[in-house]
Amino acid sequence: MVNYRLISLALTIWIKSMAEVLTAFIKAPRITQVLTIVLCLILLALLVTPHLF
Repeated sequence: MVNYRLISLALTIWIKSMAEVLTAFIKAPRITQVLTIVLCLILLALLVTPHLF
């Protein structure tokens, strides 16, 4: 049986933590924001590239 209350609690905690991460990202210095985006793009490229060959 699916425990919807537990799923709801987990989603609430996850949403709050993502909101904190987004707030910290917005308040971070510009260079930190740029480096974070660049690193995320590199990671995405590393994940996608092997599937192209």
